[in-house]
Amino acid sequence: MDFIAGAIGGGLSTAVGYPLDTVKVRIQTERHYNGIWHCIQETYRTEKVWGFYKGMSASVLSVSVISSVSFGTYRNFLCTICKLRYGAADAKPSKLDISLAGGGAGAARVGKKPRGKAQRRELVHKHRRLEMQGMFSLGGARNKPAGFVFPGAGGHTPTAPSPR
Repeated sequence: MDFIAGAIGGGLSTAVGYPLDTVKVRIQTERHYNGIWHCIQETYRTEKVWGFYKGMSASVLSVSVISSVSFGTYRNFLCTICKLRYGAADAKPSKLDISLAGGGAGAARVGKKPRGKAQRRELVHKHRRLEMQGMFSLGGARNKPAGFVFPGAGGHTPTAPSPR
């Protein structure tokens, strides 16, 4: 039951927050908006309500899976700890038991990061923001501040092609 509750809770939390994330990303990547209300009005005028939810299915799916694993793992760890310490899975857990179960669920969650479309979408958003700031282009680096290291560059700063 906890796996199902986690999946439903994760999916609904994503669905509720997704429109604001869409507006945020559009404001950051498209310079023709004059603010949040202008972005909301234009998106609704041109795309109606569905414009706020484009691409949401991958995010809902990945967050549902992650939340399901978190909730279910927490409950299973807590029942196992109570059974080992007190002899019954339904015994009242101590604060230490709850902390250990939460730590175990957190460790399981670390291994479950979003993959596929959700991860690609996040990378595209990051690239667009950097492009708009003039610090990155998919063709190579440009106008980078001194000492700037691109995320994921492994500590190496890419250089722009030399002028010919």
